Amino acid sequence: MNKVHIIRDAIGRVVSMLTMQRIKVTQRGMQAAVAYDKRTGEIMHVNIPYLPDDASDEFIAAVQGFLDHEVGHVLFSDSQVLRDAHKGGKRLANMANLVEDVYVETRMAKQFAGSGFNLQNTSRFHLERMLRPAITKALVEGDTKTALGNVAIAAFRAWGGQSAAVDFLKSDPQIADMAKELSDRVGPDLVDRMSKIKSSADALDLAKQVLGKLKEQNPPAPPSPAPQQPPPPQPQEEEEEPDDSDEDEGDGQAPGVPEPEPEPEEQPSGAEPPPPEPGEPPPGTENEPEEQPAQPEAGEPDEEPEGDDAPAAGGAEPPNGEEGEPDEPEDGDDDAPPATGGGAGEEDEGEEEDPEPQASAAGGGDGEDEDENAAGTGEPDDGEPPGEGGAAPEENPHQTGLDDAFEEERDYDEQVSQALTIEAGEQSKGADYIVFSTEWDLCQLAKESKRPDAIEELAEQTRHMVAGMQKQLERALMSRERRGWNPGQRKGKLNPGALYKAMTGDDRLFRNRYEVRGKLTAVSLAMDCSGSMNGHKIKTAGVAAFAICEILERLKMIYEASGFTTDDCSEMESAIRAEQSALRESPNYSRHESLYLPIFKEFGGRFDARAKARLATLCDSTQSQQAAGLLQCNVDGESIALAAHRLMQQPAERRVLLVFSDGQPATMPGYGVRDHLKRTVKDIESSGIDVVGIGIQSEAVKDYYSKSVVLSDASDLPTTVMAQLTSLLLAS
Repeated sequence: MNKVHIIRDAIGRVVSMLTMQRIKVTQRGMQAAVAYDKRTGEIMHVNIPYLPDDASDEFIAAVQGFLDHEVGHVLFSDSQVLRDAHKGGKRLANMANLVEDVYVETRMAKQFAGSGFNLQNTSRFHLERMLRPAITKALVEGDTKTALGNVAIAAFRAWGGQSAAVDFLKSDPQIADMAKELSDRVGPDLVDRMSKIKSSADALDLAKQVLGKLKEQNPPAPPSPAPQQPPPPQPQEEEEEPDDSDEDEGDGQAPGVPEPEPEPEEQPSGAEPPPPEPGEPPPGTENEPEEQPAQPEAGEPDEEPEGDDAPAAGGAEPPNGEEGEPDEPEDGDDDAPPATGGGAGEEDEGEEEDPEPQASAAGGGDGEDEDENAAGTGEPDDGEPPGEGGAAPEENPHQTGLDDAFEEERDYDEQVSQALTIEAGEQSKGADYIVFSTEWDLCQLAKESKRPDAIEELAEQTRHMVAGMQKQLERALMSRERRGWNPGQRKGKLNPGALYKAMTGDDRLFRNRYEVRGKLTAVSLAMDCSGSMNGHKIKTAGVAAFAICEILERLKMIYEASGFTTDDCSEMESAIRAEQSALRESPNYSRHESLYLPIFKEFGGRFDARAKARLATLCDSTQSQQAAGLLQCNVDGESIALAAHRLMQQPAERRVLLVFSDGQPATMPGYGVRDHLKRTVKDIESSGIDVVGIGIQSEAVKDYYSKSVVLSDASDLPTTVMAQLTSLLLAS
């Protein structure tokens, strides 16, 4: 019982703190979720799964840490900075989110005692339930990027000083290797900064620097003698590719064709076949001045400078002859322009249609991000045609930068929510009693009876029995209290009757006072106010409760009188249907109604006229009771558990819970309500509370309570209920 209330008390504290921030915290069903304002990015609603009665300590600790994590975002995250991170692109937003999580948890651990322990438990829960399976699956499938992205979550937390993440990285050699690769690429300075973040802005700046480090390309391999020109369809050029004539051609063209334009690297790729052709057909060179900048300059004058440029063109012919094109004879220079021009045009057109291969050949060593794929195609060891290599994406992120691993969002909050949702479903399997939520349960002061003579009527029915029962309880209490003297003491108060001992040298002339007080006792009365109690039963319970309250008030004892029933709740019904549509498997919840617990006389209050008027509603008409919210269903297990929880908070040495009921719990759909009542009674008794079931005209209480009596009429109260209460007070 106490374990279940741990997290509920924690939620109450969190709600009181977050209410100032206008954030709603709920505990419903099986789903853990965080809802954000789409405009500002701020947290609007946090929901955690409802804990079953037998929830594991690990699950409870994980839920507490999840709440602490969200509180950290509320207290320390700057929503404007987070919006700025999203403006920087998907990768920066994902990176900034991971770094921000480390920052807020570090602040929470420093700000609140015990929060660090909760956060470590949740982190360990997340690492084992979500990250390890995801990393293992990615490695098996060969998806290095996904594996690295998940390892980064643990690595960042380890750099932030979280021991759970440090242990996780050491637990597997492959994970440790990937984490080391990340830290080596990031560098020790940025790794050290992870534990020293002071604000969300600092976290964003660190995320940018880490992303920049991971984006850096590995040092490129030395350039290989790859062919500089696009591959023509002729088989002759394939024979020329293994020759190292590229450098010779480039060296021969530089002195032969004066080029004022600073593009010596781009020209050789197009200069190998074209040099003789532009000299002979000047019109062709005029049509394509951009791709052959040197030749149009020589041929711009068209006809007059043709003779002047002949030596230059002639100087370029030998390389053409070296390339070996037997189908184009040299002596047909004047007749050849259509043929040779067409050949040059094909190559030039190929360069225009596919400029990327040209860029890869001319700028393969630039190391620019835009040419990463093209740079990879220039390696002759691949054994692929340059055109195919340029189109194939690189599969290894180590060649293009580790920032690719952050292309996919891996939100810690979302992953923990999924893990808690899965675990809540596992915890609920096999349970015969499952609660959707206590959010709509209501515990408040009961409505007062409107009858002017209601109090006097009850007082008249109980006056003849109260005095006798009061004396009976007083004797029981006094029997546990004794006062006297302990004579024969060597110090204390002088004992006149022992003065004669002084003449014999005996110094035991004193005595000390002793007093044995009875144990301070707190009593709680919980009354079934359901429809099955309608009529004479609920009136009998009301008269008995009124008499007992009168006696306990006179004896100045700590006590409370409350009732329990249910109330129809359309919101709960809607929420249950919404979860059933969202989850593949939703459990069968034991109740679809909210609890209503009217308090007739609260702990610490007096049994005054208003308290008596509230209790008098139990003796009103059926219509008045229904108007007061009574006479619905009864969920005895949860109701008496709440009464016991309030009783445990009272400063007493002995606690007694008296439950007035006809003994049969009932609600819709009612899965497992009876077995749950039996377990609840045992749990309450094991916590040190004496529980007595008082059957109102029913012996069914014997099936649920180890101590029980049957009250057929209010007149039996002195001989039944008071006898049981007296025996409890006399017990040591």
